[in-house]
Amino acid sequence: GIVFTFVVLVAVIYLFETYGNAGIIFVSAVMIALSVIIALIVMPILRIFNKYDPLPDGELKDAILALCEKYGITVRNIYVKDASRRTTKANAFCTGLTKKKTIALDDNLVKNYTTDQIVAVFAHEFGHAKFRHQEKSMPFAFLRTIISVAAVGVLLNFEAPFKAFGFDGINYFFAFNIMSLISWPLSIALDAFSSFLSRKREYEADAFAAKEGYGEALIEALKKLSRDSLTDLNPHPFVVKLTYSHPTLSQRIDSIRNSIVLQ
Repeated sequence: GIVFTFVVLVAVIYLFETYGNAGIIFVSAVMIALSVIIALIVMPILRIFNKYDPLPDGELKDAILALCEKYGITVRNIYVKDASRRTTKANAFCTGLTKKKTIALDDNLVKNYTTDQIVAVFAHEFGHAKFRHQEKSMPFAFLRTIISVAAVGVLLNFEAPFKAFGFDGINYFFAFNIMSLISWPLSIALDAFSSFLSRKREYEADAFAAKEGYGEALIEALKKLSRDSLTDLNPHPFVVKLTYSHPTLSQRIDSIRNSIVLQ
């Protein structure tokens, strides 16, 4: 992380030094390109931190593949991740920006949950992939990147703030610190909007799992996941609206049951 951050900062400084205000365009393009590249090569990055073994053949694998086949999704691999050596939490993910997906299930999930509960959790994650939530979140993330880069670019035109703090002139590292200090109101607003979109997409993914017949199994799995993750079951509503990327457990259960009734 330190090496990667250092390389990115050197590139940012070089582009601003070379192109001046036009560096805003180049830096924004580089940052956006990096985020897309990371999304494309996420599995090699994740393998640095965890071991991923192929999921053995059997009922669970067949159920997952059947769901993917139903919607024309090609599965590259299905892995079991050794999450248990670090946490009691359990999760699953389905990654890939195209119709070719890589699936991973935490070993905590595979060991401690029933097949229906595991497939229900996967169906939720598959819902994110089907509705292309990752891709839909990118424009907003790109906009945030452009706003941040533009703000730094504008600040670099003025020496006064730097000299006020004892620097001889422009200092890039201090510019990044200034922006993090003065941009927090906008960051909070953008984070709140991002959280709202994320919660909306969680409801959509839950509804998809319920539509596929895994509503009750997903409810049971969510209860166990909340227990294993030591989730706060009664957070303040304002905190939820401001910071939570997922609805609360009770909100999700109510929404899933409504989806079951509407079927």
